[in-house]
Amino acid sequence: MHSERFLFATRLAVSVVIAVGLSLALAWDEPKWAMFAVIYCALGNEGESFHKGLMRILATFMGGGLSLVFMALFNEHRWAFGAAVACWIFLCSYMMQDNRRYYVWFVGGWLTILMPIYSSENSALAFEIVMLRLEETLLGVLVYTFVANVLLIDHQRRNFMHKLRDQIENLKQVLSDLHVAYREGSAAANEKNRLDRSRQALALQTDFHNRIDAGIIESFDIINNRDAWRRTIDEFTALVNLMNSLSIDLQTFNSQYLLKALPDIRPVLLEIERRLDQSVAILDGAQTVEPPRKAPLPSIDQIDASGDVFDHGAVLISLETLADIDQHSANLLLAVAEARGIVVEGAYSHRDVDVKRAPTRSIIPDPEKIALALRTTLTFWLAFAIYIFVPDFPNGTSAILLSTIYGMFLAMKPTTYLPAVEALGSVTIVIAGIMHMIIMPQLSSYLGLGIMLYVYMFIGAWLFHQPEHAPVRFIVLGFVAMALQIANDQAYSFYYTANLLIVYQVPFILLWLTRSAPVSFRPEAAFQRLLRRYMASFRYLIEDIRHDQRASGSRWWRRQWRAYHLRNLMRIPDKMATWVSVMPEAAMNGEEKKQGQALCLSLYALTTGMMDLHRLGRVSDSLDMIERMYPTTHAWRVALENLAENFHDAPDALPTANGLTARLHTYLMQVRSDVRDTLNRGAEAANSCTAKALLRELSAYRSLSETLISATQQASALHWERLRESRF
Repeated sequence: MHSERFLFATRLAVSVVIAVGLSLALAWDEPKWAMFAVIYCALGNEGESFHKGLMRILATFMGGGLSLVFMALFNEHRWAFGAAVACWIFLCSYMMQDNRRYYVWFVGGWLTILMPIYSSENSALAFEIVMLRLEETLLGVLVYTFVANVLLIDHQRRNFMHKLRDQIENLKQVLSDLHVAYREGSAAANEKNRLDRSRQALALQTDFHNRIDAGIIESFDIINNRDAWRRTIDEFTALVNLMNSLSIDLQTFNSQYLLKALPDIRPVLLEIERRLDQSVAILDGAQTVEPPRKAPLPSIDQIDASGDVFDHGAVLISLETLADIDQHSANLLLAVAEARGIVVEGAYSHRDVDVKRAPTRSIIPDPEKIALALRTTLTFWLAFAIYIFVPDFPNGTSAILLSTIYGMFLAMKPTTYLPAVEALGSVTIVIAGIMHMIIMPQLSSYLGLGIMLYVYMFIGAWLFHQPEHAPVRFIVLGFVAMALQIANDQAYSFYYTANLLIVYQVPFILLWLTRSAPVSFRPEAAFQRLLRRYMASFRYLIEDIRHDQRASGSRWWRRQWRAYHLRNLMRIPDKMATWVSVMPEAAMNGEEKKQGQALCLSLYALTTGMMDLHRLGRVSDSLDMIERMYPTTHAWRVALENLAENFHDAPDALPTANGLTARLHTYLMQVRSDVRDTLNRGAEAANSCTAKALLRELSAYRSLSETLISATQQASALHWERLRESRF
């Protein structure tokens, strides 16, 4: 009975009962706001709960204050007020996406509507309501914090350490797989795990940064070393992505070449594994650490011009990636040691060598995020129009509020299955109505009310205690808090519950009407749109590489566009995979969903190849080697651009993979011939830095071409006619 699940449900239920009791004792008008604070801020540990509570309080200040400003400026102008609120909701809906402090923007957005609703657009009364909401929110947060500490809540610091330790342990298995793949050419066996690892790394990066923010509240250890903890998370994420990149690079190898001349990377991998073991030991409480040692990085000193130049280049790329993994693993160990307050004497750091410039961060907004924010704004406008033009609509103010809340939630999670949410909320309102109309009139004291609240809240928290169940828990508990209408002067109204049930359908009707505005958010349409965006960005980057980088690479605006398209390549495969998972059976059956996920994996591998290409840098166009190969490499790049354009315009009419492979083979044979002639003539030393840079770049092009051909195979297996069918 003392399991964490039982304790969580008990903490939440007891906190709700105490918060409501104190609100009634203080004669506050809206005890449900204290209930909301407990329900929405109750998480698995103290730091996270209090951190979310502080964000809710900050959002109340922000949204409540802004609502007062809007009411003061536009009290006599409804449409001007609506326009101001719509602009704010658009900003909040955009900013909350991919933001670890999304909760501030989420609550701060819809609160600008709540205050005018409760005050009947009376500014003086609105100020009192803002202060009352602040008081009740603070009460709910403090009550839950107190109860949680009494009932043995888990602490963020311990959870954070344990989860980070487990993730670093997982990297050791990835290292083992890499070693097997490097020596035996079996990297493809783990292909299905790469996108999952990348998605988990991105999610963990956000999650860990949230945990650090929460841990700061409860632990002086995290406060004093928060910068080191943030570096730890960044180094961990970089390690995961680099290992995925190395795993993909290994697929370009020729197995015969591997067995003959591939350098032995075992000493490097053993040293990296030792560093990961040391990091785990520190997280487990070790107070001493052996500093990272300089691992003997393998290299290829002599390049045989008669061998396969692309295999040489592939090995050079992999060795460069391995050097980056070595660097980040050393920095990870040092960051963990610093975060735990351990001084590493004589530590070996890579920071003084091979320092790479941080990638440009694009300020160009994401069109998908803009579209989702516009959808939320349009949903608000439709609800606002109902409120103005249908004055007899029951509880029209709640229709505006609920439409905005669900619209903003859908901006964060656009793949949510709305019929299930609608059904769950409707059932909850019916249950709350039964409690309100049948059970509550029979209660003669607060003891009875407290028992009823405790039983319901305990059952809801028990059933939906997992973090991934949080949205369901919020609906199941939150709508009961809203529908019970607890007050000192208690009144019971069947019409309130009936009207709430009617009003609850409005957001889903409006969201259904806006599912194609400003663009379609049906899964099949979103999947195709994201694929077109991906291929447009891929084509831009290929064309950008084909141009003279010395003339344009230093221009700020061009760098912004390049960073924007690289960001598209990194983010879109994950979004496409999410849409595939919720695709209706009429558009994709179970087998076709596997093909869709395989296409997403191919696009992720394509992203890795493009990142490799941009990471390698360019070689001078004045080299004799480049001049001799220019016609062939130019034709090769143009062929990639044309294939990407076909992928963008007509993925169902792509050339056959066999034909593309034959064309690629022709280009490869010509480039091999040109490189060998140039090296044999001595025009460029075979082992010079320039020649090695060229071989790396050519090998990256080969990998890119082969991955794109693989993507065409996956795309050709989909039934595009069914995906394009109009559905309601």
